[in-house]
Amino acid sequence: MEDRILAVHDGDILRVTLNRPEEGNIFTNQMIGELRDIIQDVPDTCKLIVLRGNGPDFCLGRDIKSVDMSGPLPEALAMRRQNEVIFDCYGCLRSAKVPVVAVVQGRARGFGCALAGAADITIAADDAVFQLPEMGHGVMPGMAMAALVDRVPRKGFYYLFLTGQAVDAERAISFGLASDVTPAANLNARVAELERALLRPARVATEAVRQYARSAIGLDAAAATDLARNLHATLNSSSELKSH
Repeated sequence: MEDRILAVHDGDILRVTLNRPEEGNIFTNQMIGELRDIIQDVPDTCKLIVLRGNGPDFCLGRDIKSVDMSGPLPEALAMRRQNEVIFDCYGCLRSAKVPVVAVVQGRARGFGCALAGAADITIAADDAVFQLPEMGHGVMPGMAMAALVDRVPRKGFYYLFLTGQAVDAERAISFGLASDVTPAANLNARVAELERALLRPARVATEAVRQYARSAIGLDAAAATDLARNLHATLNSSSELKSH
């Protein structure tokens, strides 16, 4: 069977490609576990993860055909255990050792939309469309909400989850799902430019910025400032940073 997720080391970059183009790169739970493990196990020699979808679409969500829907719904504890891999995958994006860049073309729907939004930086082609349609199918999208709770402002959060309507790439920026939009024909060149910029700093400095972003959001202004003071003094006086 052809690999459904490709992970290729390219110098300092780990290139991860979703590889089910004929099916819109939809994920089974097994694939979600594979992606989680790839991100968690990134080697110390890597400085950047670039996540893309093969084909015209980034990802159309989860493969519900791979989930056994026969019989009664599982009890709450069994359902929680069944879905832990999805929560864990979103969590590993947030806690990854290196920045994760998502490159989105075409449709990013459901799990694909949450995956793109949960990345540290998301570059969208101008033909990209983002959608979270679960509520229209009678599903409360708790997993995607957890992925985007610290990414999407409240009004955008309500709009995306309650209406289920698709938003284009430009609106995705205002909703916190995307970082930048570029013409589809220029997507590869824009990604290459971004990669060069992200590889320039020392990994230890990049880790510090990401640590601050993760931690400071839950602190009051005084505590966030103290954390910044400590990181600033520690990192900028370190031999590791000075030798870069």
